Amino acid sequence: MRAMPILRPPLRLAWVHESARSVPVVSRSVTFLSSLGNGCVARDSHTGEELWKFRPRGVGAGAESARGDDVFLYTDRDLDDTKPGNRASLSRADERTGRIKSKIPFRGEIFGDYVISNVISSIAVGSWSQGGVIWSKNVSDDYQTSVMRAGWTGDRLIWGQRNGAVVCVALATGEKIWEISVADLYKDKVARDPGCVMTDFFFFGDLVVFSTMGHSLGISLETGRTVWRTRKHITLRGYLGDRIHGTQAGTLDPYTGDYDLGPGLENPLGPSKRLLGFLDSLQTSSHVFESASNGSVHAWDRKTGKHVWEMKLKGAKGGYGLKIAYGRLYYVSATQQTYCFEEVNPSASSDAATSGAAPTEFPNDPTANAAATDKNAAKRATKGPTNPKALSLERSVRRRPA
Repeated sequence: MRAMPILRPPLRLAWVHESARSVPVVSRSVTFLSSLGNGCVARDSHTGEELWKFRPRGVGAGAESARGDDVFLYTDRDLDDTKPGNRASLSRADERTGRIKSKIPFRGEIFGDYVISNVISSIAVGSWSQGGVIWSKNVSDDYQTSVMRAGWTGDRLIWGQRNGAVVCVALATGEKIWEISVADLYKDKVARDPGCVMTDFFFFGDLVVFSTMGHSLGISLETGRTVWRTRKHITLRGYLGDRIHGTQAGTLDPYTGDYDLGPGLENPLGPSKRLLGFLDSLQTSSHVFESASNGSVHAWDRKTGKHVWEMKLKGAKGGYGLKIAYGRLYYVSATQQTYCFEEVNPSASSDAATSGAAPTEFPNDPTANAAATDKNAAKRATKGPTNPKALSLERSVRRRPA
Protein backbone atom coordinates (compact mmCIF):
# COMPACT_ATOMS: atom_id res chain seq x y z
CA MET A 1 0.00 0.00 0.00
CA ARG A 2 1.23 3.50 -0.76
CA ALA A 3 1.77 5.65 2.30
CA MET A 4 -1.05 8.18 2.68
CA PRO A 5 -0.16 11.84 3.20
CA ILE A 6 -0.96 12.94 6.77
CA LEU A 7 -1.89 16.50 7.68
CA ARG A 8 -4.30 17.33 10.50
CA PRO A 9 -5.88 20.76 11.05
CA PRO A 10 -5.84 23.24 12.62
CA LEU A 11 -3.00 24.68 10.54
CA ARG A 12 -1.01 27.85 10.96
CA LEU A 13 0.55 30.04 8.30
CA ALA A 14 4.30 29.33 8.41
CA TRP A 15 5.52 31.70 5.69
CA VAL A 16 4.54 33.49 2.45
CA HIS A 17 6.43 33.84 -0.82
CA GLU A 18 5.65 36.65 -3.25
CA SER A 19 5.56 36.37 -7.04
CA ALA A 20 5.01 32.68 -7.80
CA ARG A 21 2.54 31.48 -10.42
CA SER A 22 2.77 27.69 -10.25
CA VAL A 23 2.41 24.97 -7.62
CA PRO A 24 5.83 24.61 -5.94
CA VAL A 25 8.20 21.68 -6.23
CA VAL A 26 9.03 20.32 -2.77
CA SER A 27 11.87 18.09 -1.55
CA ARG A 28 12.32 16.81 1.98
CA SER A 29 13.70 20.12 3.29
CA VAL A 30 13.56 22.68 0.44
CA THR A 31 10.64 24.31 -1.40
CA PHE A 32 11.25 25.56 -4.95
CA LEU A 33 8.99 28.36 -6.21
CA SER A 34 8.81 29.39 -9.86
CA SER A 35 7.28 32.21 -11.87
CA LEU A 36 7.55 33.30 -15.49
CA GLY A 37 10.33 35.84 -15.85
CA ASN A 38 11.55 35.49 -12.25
CA GLY A 39 13.10 32.04 -12.43
CA CYS A 40 13.25 29.76 -9.38
CA VAL A 41 13.74 30.67 -5.72
CA ALA A 42 14.76 27.92 -3.25
CA ARG A 43 13.51 28.37 0.32
CA ASP A 44 13.99 26.33 3.47
CA SER A 45 10.67 24.49 3.93
CA HIS A 46 10.71 24.95 7.72
CA THR A 47 11.56 28.65 8.01
CA GLY A 48 10.91 30.10 4.54
CA GLU A 49 14.49 31.44 4.48
CA GLU A 50 15.80 32.05 0.97
CA LEU A 51 18.69 29.72 0.10
CA TRP A 52 19.50 30.53 -3.53
CA LYS A 53 18.03 31.68 -6.87
CA PHE A 54 18.14 30.27 -10.38
CA ARG A 55 17.50 33.13 -12.77
CA PRO A 56 19.40 32.84 -16.09
CA ARG A 57 19.47 36.11 -17.99
CA GLY A 58 16.96 36.49 -20.83
CA VAL A 59 15.19 33.12 -20.52
CA GLY A 60 12.23 31.70 -18.63
CA ALA A 61 13.28 29.29 -15.89
CA GLY A 62 11.91 27.32 -12.95
CA ALA A 63 11.89 24.01 -11.08
CA GLU A 64 10.48 20.89 -12.78
CA SER A 65 10.70 18.32 -9.95
CA ALA A 66 12.90 17.10 -7.09
CA ARG A 67 14.31 13.72 -6.15
CA GLY A 68 16.68 12.70 -3.38
CA ASP A 69 19.16 15.54 -2.91
CA ASP A 70 18.63 16.92 -6.42
CA VAL A 71 16.30 19.46 -7.98
CA PHE A 72 15.69 19.55 -11.73
CA LEU A 73 15.69 23.08 -13.17
CA TYR A 74 14.39 24.03 -16.60
CA THR A 75 15.09 26.90 -18.99
CA ASP A 76 12.79 27.87 -21.85
CA ARG A 77 13.52 29.71 -25.05
CA ASP A 78 14.63 33.33 -24.91
CA LEU A 79 11.78 35.46 -23.60
CA ASP A 80 11.85 37.78 -26.62
CA ASP A 81 12.51 34.79 -28.93
CA THR A 82 15.13 36.70 -30.92
CA LYS A 83 18.31 34.74 -30.26
CA PRO A 84 18.81 32.05 -32.92
CA GLY A 85 19.55 28.53 -31.73
CA ASN A 86 18.45 29.19 -28.15
CA ARG A 87 17.01 25.92 -26.84
CA ALA A 88 15.18 24.77 -23.74
CA SER A 89 17.18 22.61 -21.34
CA LEU A 90 16.91 20.70 -18.07
CA SER A 91 19.62 20.76 -15.41
CA ARG A 92 20.23 18.54 -12.41
CA ALA A 93 21.32 20.62 -9.39
CA ASP A 94 22.11 20.27 -5.71
CA GLU A 95 18.98 21.21 -3.75
CA ARG A 96 20.77 23.14 -0.97
CA THR A 97 23.23 25.13 -3.10
CA GLY A 98 21.83 25.19 -6.64
CA ARG A 99 25.14 23.91 -8.08
CA ILE A 100 24.54 22.41 -11.55
CA LYS A 101 25.68 18.77 -11.91
CA SER A 102 24.51 17.80 -15.42
CA LYS A 103 22.24 18.96 -18.25
CA ILE A 104 19.90 17.57 -20.94
CA PRO A 105 19.10 19.74 -24.00
CA PHE A 106 15.31 19.73 -23.66
CA ARG A 107 12.64 20.15 -21.00
CA GLY A 108 10.40 17.32 -19.76
CA GLU A 109 9.04 15.29 -16.86
CA ILE A 110 11.49 13.35 -14.69
CA PHE A 111 10.90 9.59 -14.39
CA GLY A 112 13.85 8.04 -12.58
CA ASP A 113 16.86 8.14 -14.90
CA TYR A 114 14.66 9.23 -17.79
CA VAL A 115 13.34 12.58 -19.01
CA ILE A 116 10.13 12.46 -21.06
CA SER A 117 9.30 15.46 -23.24
CA ASN A 118 5.78 15.62 -24.68
CA VAL A 119 5.68 18.94 -26.51
CA ILE A 120 2.35 18.89 -28.38
CA SER A 121 3.41 17.14 -31.58
CA SER A 122 6.36 14.99 -30.50
CA ILE A 123 7.68 12.65 -27.82
CA ALA A 124 11.35 12.61 -26.84
CA VAL A 125 13.12 10.43 -24.25
CA GLY A 126 16.44 11.34 -22.68
CA SER A 127 18.62 9.72 -20.02
CA TRP A 128 20.85 11.30 -17.39
CA SER A 129 23.17 8.28 -17.34
CA GLN A 130 23.45 8.24 -21.15
CA GLY A 131 23.89 12.00 -21.27
CA GLY A 132 21.24 13.09 -23.73
CA VAL A 133 18.41 12.10 -26.10
CA ILE A 134 17.81 8.36 -26.61
CA TRP A 135 15.03 8.63 -29.19
CA SER A 136 12.30 10.97 -30.38
CA LYS A 137 9.37 10.73 -32.77
CA ASN A 138 6.72 12.95 -34.30
CA VAL A 139 3.30 11.99 -32.93
CA SER A 140 0.91 14.37 -34.64
CA ASP A 141 0.62 17.02 -37.30
CA ASP A 142 -2.40 18.87 -35.91
CA TYR A 143 -3.97 20.08 -32.67
CA GLN A 144 -6.59 17.30 -32.52
CA THR A 145 -3.99 14.55 -32.16
CA SER A 146 -1.57 16.44 -29.91
CA VAL A 147 -0.12 14.80 -26.80
CA MET A 148 -1.92 15.55 -23.51
CA ARG A 149 -0.39 13.34 -20.78
CA ALA A 150 2.51 10.90 -20.43
CA GLY A 151 3.32 8.27 -17.79
CA TRP A 152 6.00 5.69 -17.15
CA THR A 153 6.30 2.36 -15.35
CA GLY A 154 9.14 -0.16 -15.55
CA ASP A 155 10.15 -0.53 -19.20
CA ARG A 156 7.08 1.13 -20.74
CA LEU A 157 5.99 4.63 -21.64
CA ILE A 158 2.31 5.53 -22.13
CA TRP A 159 0.81 8.73 -23.43
CA GLY A 160 -2.67 10.03 -24.20
CA GLN A 161 -3.68 12.22 -27.13
CA ARG A 162 -6.39 14.83 -27.57
CA ASN A 163 -8.31 12.63 -30.03
CA GLY A 164 -8.71 9.85 -27.42
CA ALA A 165 -5.83 7.63 -28.51
CA VAL A 166 -3.69 5.98 -25.81
CA VAL A 167 -0.30 4.64 -26.94
CA CYS A 168 2.09 2.28 -25.14
CA VAL A 169 5.71 1.94 -26.31
CA ALA A 170 8.97 0.41 -25.09
CA LEU A 171 10.74 3.10 -23.08
CA ALA A 172 14.20 2.21 -24.33
CA THR A 173 13.43 2.19 -28.07
CA GLY A 174 10.04 3.83 -28.71
CA GLU A 175 8.77 0.64 -30.38
CA LYS A 176 4.96 0.52 -30.22
CA ILE A 177 3.45 -2.26 -28.05
CA TRP A 178 -0.24 -1.35 -28.36
CA GLU A 179 -2.59 1.53 -29.11
CA ILE A 180 -6.28 2.00 -28.31
CA SER A 181 -8.88 4.62 -29.16
CA VAL A 182 -11.39 5.49 -26.45
CA ALA A 183 -13.66 7.19 -28.98
CA ASP A 184 -13.79 4.05 -31.16
CA LEU A 185 -14.37 1.70 -28.21
CA TYR A 186 -17.34 3.57 -26.79
CA LYS A 187 -19.58 5.09 -29.44
CA ASP A 188 -22.19 6.45 -27.05
CA LYS A 189 -23.43 9.92 -26.16
CA VAL A 190 -20.75 10.50 -23.53
CA ALA A 191 -17.89 9.45 -25.78
CA ARG A 192 -18.85 12.00 -28.44
CA ASP A 193 -17.09 14.59 -26.32
CA PRO A 194 -13.35 14.97 -26.95
CA GLY A 195 -11.78 11.75 -25.72
CA CYS A 196 -8.49 13.20 -24.52
CA VAL A 197 -6.84 11.83 -21.41
CA MET A 198 -7.51 14.40 -18.70
CA THR A 199 -5.68 12.88 -15.71
CA ASP A 200 -2.32 11.31 -15.01
CA PHE A 201 -1.82 7.58 -15.46
CA PHE A 202 -1.98 5.49 -12.26
CA PHE A 203 -0.26 2.10 -12.17
CA PHE A 204 -1.39 -0.84 -10.00
CA GLY A 205 0.34 -4.14 -10.72
CA ASP A 206 -0.42 -4.91 -14.38
CA LEU A 207 -3.22 -2.32 -14.62
CA VAL A 208 -3.07 1.29 -15.75
CA VAL A 209 -5.95 3.56 -14.69
CA PHE A 210 -6.85 6.95 -16.18
CA SER A 211 -9.82 9.17 -17.06
CA THR A 212 -11.01 10.67 -20.32
CA MET A 213 -13.89 13.06 -20.97
CA GLY A 214 -16.82 10.99 -19.71
CA HIS A 215 -15.07 7.70 -18.87
CA SER A 216 -12.68 6.25 -16.33
CA LEU A 217 -10.82 3.16 -17.52
CA GLY A 218 -8.75 0.31 -16.13
CA ILE A 219 -6.79 -1.41 -18.90
CA SER A 220 -4.22 -4.16 -19.09
CA LEU A 221 -0.68 -2.84 -19.25
CA GLU A 222 0.28 -5.95 -21.24
CA THR A 223 -2.32 -5.79 -24.02
CA GLY A 224 -4.28 -2.54 -23.80
CA ARG A 225 -7.52 -4.51 -23.37
CA THR A 226 -10.22 -2.94 -21.21
CA VAL A 227 -10.71 -4.62 -17.82
CA TRP A 228 -13.37 -2.20 -16.57
CA ARG A 229 -14.81 1.21 -17.30
CA THR A 230 -17.23 3.58 -15.62
CA ARG A 231 -19.24 6.34 -17.29
CA LYS A 232 -18.67 8.96 -14.63
CA HIS A 233 -17.16 12.41 -14.91
CA ILE A 234 -14.52 11.79 -12.27
CA THR A 235 -11.39 13.83 -11.77
CA LEU A 236 -8.67 11.46 -10.55
CA ARG A 237 -6.15 13.39 -8.47
CA GLY A 238 -3.63 11.00 -6.92
CA TYR A 239 -2.79 7.84 -5.01
CA LEU A 240 -4.48 7.29 -1.64
CA GLY A 241 -3.19 4.00 -0.21
CA ASP A 242 -4.40 1.20 -2.50
CA ARG A 243 -7.08 3.45 -4.03
CA ILE A 244 -7.15 6.64 -6.11
CA HIS A 245 -8.72 9.77 -4.68
CA GLY A 246 -10.89 11.96 -6.84
CA THR A 247 -13.72 14.47 -6.74
CA GLN A 248 -14.53 15.76 -3.22
CA ALA A 249 -14.05 12.85 -0.77
CA GLY A 250 -14.47 10.13 -3.37
CA THR A 251 -12.11 7.21 -3.95
CA LEU A 252 -11.79 4.73 -6.82
CA ASP A 253 -11.00 1.00 -6.52
CA PRO A 254 -8.42 0.57 -9.33
CA TYR A 255 -9.22 -3.14 -9.80
CA THR A 256 -12.99 -2.87 -10.27
CA GLY A 257 -13.73 0.73 -11.19
CA ASP A 258 -16.12 1.06 -8.23
CA TYR A 259 -16.25 4.70 -7.15
CA ASP A 260 -17.22 5.63 -3.59
CA LEU A 261 -18.42 9.23 -3.56
CA GLY A 262 -17.87 9.48 0.17
CA PRO A 263 -19.84 11.87 2.37
CA GLY A 264 -21.13 15.18 1.05
CA LEU A 265 -18.95 18.03 2.23
CA GLU A 266 -20.70 20.40 4.64
CA ASN A 267 -21.26 23.95 3.38
CA PRO A 268 -19.15 26.21 5.63
CA LEU A 269 -21.63 29.07 5.09
CA GLY A 270 -24.63 27.02 6.25
CA PRO A 271 -27.32 25.17 4.28
CA SER A 272 -29.22 28.33 3.28
CA LYS A 273 -26.17 30.27 2.11
CA ARG A 274 -24.59 30.31 -1.31
CA LEU A 275 -21.70 27.88 -1.69
CA LEU A 276 -18.20 29.20 -2.11
CA GLY A 277 -16.58 28.64 -5.49
CA PHE A 278 -14.09 25.88 -4.75
CA LEU A 279 -11.17 25.53 -7.13
CA ASP A 280 -9.08 22.55 -6.09
CA SER A 281 -9.11 19.72 -3.55
CA LEU A 282 -6.65 17.27 -2.02
CA GLN A 283 -7.17 14.34 0.32
CA THR A 284 -5.08 12.97 3.15
CA SER A 285 -5.70 9.86 5.24
CA SER A 286 -8.13 11.82 7.43
CA HIS A 287 -9.15 15.10 5.76
CA VAL A 288 -10.13 16.85 2.53
CA PHE A 289 -8.51 20.24 1.86
CA GLU A 290 -9.85 22.74 -0.68
CA SER A 291 -9.14 26.28 -1.79
CA ALA A 292 -11.94 28.71 -2.63
CA SER A 293 -12.29 31.55 -5.12
CA ASN A 294 -12.38 34.14 -2.31
CA GLY A 295 -8.83 33.27 -1.24
CA SER A 296 -9.73 31.03 1.69
CA VAL A 297 -8.50 27.50 2.46
CA HIS A 298 -10.75 24.88 4.10
CA ALA A 299 -10.63 21.38 5.61
CA TRP A 300 -13.30 18.72 6.12
CA ASP A 301 -13.27 15.43 7.99
CA ARG A 302 -12.99 12.84 5.19
CA LYS A 303 -15.21 10.26 6.90
CA THR A 304 -18.07 12.52 8.03
CA GLY A 305 -17.89 15.46 5.62
CA LYS A 306 -17.97 17.91 8.55
CA HIS A 307 -16.27 21.28 7.98
CA VAL A 308 -13.50 21.54 10.61
CA TRP A 309 -11.13 24.39 9.64
CA GLU A 310 -10.75 27.44 7.44
CA MET A 311 -8.45 30.42 7.01
CA LYS A 312 -9.13 33.54 4.97
CA LEU A 313 -5.94 35.02 3.59
CA LYS A 314 -5.83 38.79 3.34
CA GLY A 315 -5.34 39.95 -0.24
CA ALA A 316 -5.57 36.43 -1.71
CA LYS A 317 -8.03 35.65 -4.51
CA GLY A 318 -8.63 32.64 -6.71
CA GLY A 319 -5.80 30.19 -7.05
CA TYR A 320 -3.48 28.11 -9.21
CA GLY A 321 -3.69 25.04 -6.99
CA LEU A 322 -2.97 23.17 -3.75
CA LYS A 323 -0.20 20.78 -2.82
CA ILE A 324 0.49 18.60 0.21
CA ALA A 325 4.11 17.50 0.64
CA TYR A 326 6.20 16.42 3.63
CA GLY A 327 3.65 17.44 6.25
CA ARG A 328 2.84 20.87 4.79
CA LEU A 329 0.07 22.40 2.72
CA TYR A 330 0.86 24.87 -0.07
CA TYR A 331 -1.72 27.19 -1.62
CA VAL A 332 -0.90 29.32 -4.69
CA SER A 333 -3.16 32.35 -5.06
CA ALA A 334 -4.04 34.06 -8.34
CA THR A 335 -2.53 37.17 -6.77
CA GLN A 336 0.84 35.34 -7.11
CA GLN A 337 1.54 34.57 -3.45
CA THR A 338 2.42 31.07 -2.25
CA TYR A 339 1.24 30.32 1.30
CA CYS A 340 2.88 27.53 3.32
CA PHE A 341 0.85 26.00 6.17
CA GLU A 342 1.90 23.54 8.87
CA GLU A 343 0.18 21.85 11.80
CA VAL A 344 -0.42 23.99 14.90
CA ASN A 345 0.12 20.95 17.13
CA PRO A 346 2.46 18.57 15.28
CA SER A 347 1.70 15.03 16.35
CA ALA A 348 3.69 11.82 16.42
CA SER A 349 2.48 11.32 12.86
CA SER A 350 4.96 13.88 11.50
CA ASP A 351 7.45 11.19 10.45
CA ALA A 352 4.71 9.28 8.66
CA ALA A 353 3.64 12.49 6.97
CA THR A 354 7.16 13.03 5.72
CA SER A 355 7.46 9.52 4.31
CA GLY A 356 3.99 9.71 2.81
CA ALA A 357 4.53 12.88 0.82
CA ALA A 358 7.15 11.70 -1.66
CA PRO A 359 4.78 9.75 -3.95
CA THR A 360 2.79 12.93 -4.63
CA GLU A 361 5.91 14.30 -6.32
CA PHE A 362 6.48 11.16 -8.43
CA PRO A 363 3.04 9.59 -9.06
CA ASN A 364 4.32 7.33 -11.84
CA ASP A 365 7.41 5.95 -10.10
CA PRO A 366 6.95 2.16 -9.86
CA THR A 367 9.61 1.84 -7.15
CA ALA A 368 7.35 3.88 -4.84
CA ASN A 369 4.55 1.37 -5.45
CA ALA A 370 6.42 -1.91 -5.02
CA ALA A 371 4.69 -2.75 -1.75
CA ALA A 372 1.29 -2.19 -3.36
CA THR A 373 2.19 -4.64 -6.12
CA ASP A 374 2.92 -7.43 -3.63
CA LYS A 375 -0.17 -6.74 -1.52
CA ASN A 376 -2.53 -6.43 -4.44
CA ALA A 377 -1.24 -9.61 -6.06
CA ALA A 378 -2.29 -11.52 -2.94
CA LYS A 379 -5.58 -9.62 -2.80
CA ARG A 380 -6.55 -10.54 -6.35
CA ALA A 381 -5.41 -14.13 -5.96
CA THR A 382 -7.80 -14.64 -3.05
CA LYS A 383 -10.74 -12.48 -4.11
CA GLY A 384 -10.65 -12.66 -7.88
CA PRO A 385 -12.46 -10.11 -10.09
CA THR A 386 -15.27 -8.38 -8.18
CA ASN A 387 -16.70 -6.46 -11.09
CA PRO A 388 -19.23 -8.62 -13.00
CA LYS A 389 -18.61 -6.56 -16.13
CA ALA A 390 -14.88 -7.11 -16.08
CA LEU A 391 -13.41 -8.99 -19.01
CA SER A 392 -12.10 -12.49 -18.46
CA LEU A 393 -8.50 -11.44 -18.61
CA GLU A 394 -5.52 -12.93 -16.85
CA ARG A 395 -4.02 -10.16 -14.73
CA SER A 396 -0.72 -11.53 -13.55
CA VAL A 397 1.39 -9.16 -11.49
CA ARG A 398 5.10 -9.07 -12.10
CA ARG A 399 7.68 -6.75 -10.67
CA ARG A 400 9.17 -4.62 -13.42
CA PRO A 401 12.76 -3.46 -13.26
CA ALA A 402 13.10 0.16 -12.20
